[in-house]
Amino acid sequence: TGKPVCSGVAFGPVFVFSREESTIKRHHIESSDDEIARFESARQQTISELAMLYDKALAEVGEANAMIFQIHQMMLDDLDYIESIKNIITDQLINAETAVAQTCDNFVQMFRAMDDPYMRERSADVKDVSERLIKILSGKDKDGLVTDEPVIIISDDLAPSETVQFDKSKILAFVTEGGSTNSHTSILARMMNIPAMIGAKGVLSADANGKNAIVDGFTGTIYIDPDEATINEMTKKKEEIDKSQWNGIAVYVDHVDGEIHPVTYELIGKARELASKINHPVYALFMGNNLSDKAEELLHYGVDKVFVYDFPELARFKIESYTSVFEDFIKKHQPCAILTGATTVGRQLAPRVAARMKTGLTADCTILEMDENTDLSQIRPAFGGNIMAHILTPNNRPQMATVRYKVMNAPERTEETHGEI
Repeated sequence: TGKPVCSGVAFGPVFVFSREESTIKRHHIESSDDEIARFESARQQTISELAMLYDKALAEVGEANAMIFQIHQMMLDDLDYIESIKNIITDQLINAETAVAQTCDNFVQMFRAMDDPYMRERSADVKDVSERLIKILSGKDKDGLVTDEPVIIISDDLAPSETVQFDKSKILAFVTEGGSTNSHTSILARMMNIPAMIGAKGVLSADANGKNAIVDGFTGTIYIDPDEATINEMTKKKEEIDKSQWNGIAVYVDHVDGEIHPVTYELIGKARELASKINHPVYALFMGNNLSDKAEELLHYGVDKVFVYDFPELARFKIESYTSVFEDFIKKHQPCAILTGATTVGRQLAPRVAARMKTGLTADCTILEMDENTDLSQIRPAFGGNIMAHILTPNNRPQMATVRYKVMNAPERTEETHGEI
């Protein structure tokens, strides 16, 4: 057992991921200038590799989570880091690999001594960057995932670069002996919707490589060579609803000729609040014609991604075409919950979409709260306001709700934007 970081149930063979032990041999050099030049060449190559990793992560897990690889590039431009390596080479007349390793150890100790848990986790980033640099200096190939079939990966820990470099189609789950919920790998696993658990002490000594296993990402449990009863139990659990596959709180952008209805901003504010409780992104679904200049405005209110469907056929609201666009968005991006304004368009569109997706819809909600298991608590007045109905749809996704104008609070507009279109 361990600590769950991304829910879901995965069945499959185990692949124990281990790195080649890199023994760094310290040796004397004749010219510090030549060695520093060799270091600089490897540093630039490492920066180029990290730029490619950023592009890959950007496509798979979004800008916010891809930023780690820009931070890694910044580490390689850090003057303290660079000067430490160059000074060790010059003062001790030793090879660059040893100088990088010594600097890495010093920086790791510094970060681990910090009080802030998030800053302590950055020691793993220093180690990841330094090991990549050392491999390039040594001319060694990077460790990778070699398998023809999807597998459950077990490792002592995984660096962010290792997580992103894996072929997502070949990964069923992550299980690590180390790590923490603040680590970038845990965050990336959640964004990639891959069942994951950390702190599984002793799992590497279980001789599991190649054996069949089940990972229960809800409880943080791995079953190696499970018996029939466990297989049946976990199969039933997986079939109920794999909530881990539904990620993000989406808001339908209600507008007339691109002029956005203010209820949209109120729902974005509520979506941000709900998403923060489960570490999900906030999406905005914007459909119509000639919307490019209007979509930018939504990024000033904290939306992580704006999905724009811009076609002449969508210039005017038509129930069938708008429902089809909504269906396409849901099937491609699988948002956990969708909020729609209870406007003239919203009252027609939301029920049709809910029926198309065979999910529940709560109309005219006055209170929305998010549970840790990603179930949306939807509360609305009933029987003339004499009672408050509390509605849950735990076995269906997406969860859908409509909200009237002026029920929620809109966030403040910021000058900066941080999302993407």
